[in-house]
Amino acid sequence: NKVDALGIGPLFKRVFITHRFGIQHAKPSTHCFELIKKAEGCDWQDMLYIGDNPANDFVNLNKLGMQTVRVLTGVHRDVQVPPAVDATNTIQTLVGLSPTLEESASRLSPNS
Repeated sequence: NKVDALGIGPLFKRVFITHRFGIQHAKPSTHCFELIKKAEGCDWQDMLYIGDNPANDFVNLNKLGMQTVRVLTGVHRDVQVPPAVDATNTIQTLVGLSPTLEESASRLSPNS
């Protein structure tokens, strides 16, 4: 899977791959994220989504208060979008993910 191929599995306790929830729930739908939130028993601000396509990855998740990270790689790296549509955090490569995760962890709600 993507996580294993990228070698980032050890950074996370659990990883959810959104396309496994079915094409009918593809982004920008929040359906799978609502299921994840319920399964994890957490708040929106305790969740972190990492993506690269501002056309559909972040807009609805930002509205819910989820933390979002855009990786500026691949075919979407030069796409410019309004701040309301883009991720709340941006990194150049996955190498920049660790500091973002540490910052996100410091903002977790007390019941996480």
